[in-house]
Amino acid sequence: MALTRSVAIVFLQLFIKCKLIYILLQEYQIDIFFAQTWTDNRLRFNSTMKILTLNSNMVGLIWIPDTIFRNSKTAEAHWITTPNQLLRIWNDGKILYTLRLTINAECQLQLHNFPMDEHSCPLIFSSCKYCLSSHSLGSCTRILYTYFTLLHYSYF
Repeated sequence: MALTRSVAIVFLQLFIKCKLIYILLQEYQIDIFFAQTWTDNRLRFNSTMKILTLNSNMVGLIWIPDTIFRNSKTAEAHWITTPNQLLRIWNDGKILYTLRLTINAECQLQLHNFPMDEHSCPLIFSSCKYCLSSHSLGSCTRILYTYFTLLHYSYF
């Protein structure tokens, strides 16, 4: 029996909280809730339950997209007091996987009018290893860019 390869279309959703901007290091720090949604037909099930909410131990048992943040200097998942992950599987094979992360990423700051400058800082995504032919998020030639613009920053 031949295995068929299918494209996994992965939808991303981010909830971003900007924590710090390190001017001298040319980087910023964000906390994000990073949600990925895709469909895996192998995980369809017949049940009166429409959604299974699984604990974090199940994450390693299914295929998860290998999304990376290309311009991150460091990235840490939150594990206190329990892993900050959510895994849900719908009966039609739709999967939602969320993870809370803290990321330090590069941002080339042009400080010509410091401290009155405005900057757009990219958060660059891609797949770690898959090309476009097998994985719609990552590719060998395309990279997904997400920009946010910091218009105001205040100290508490």
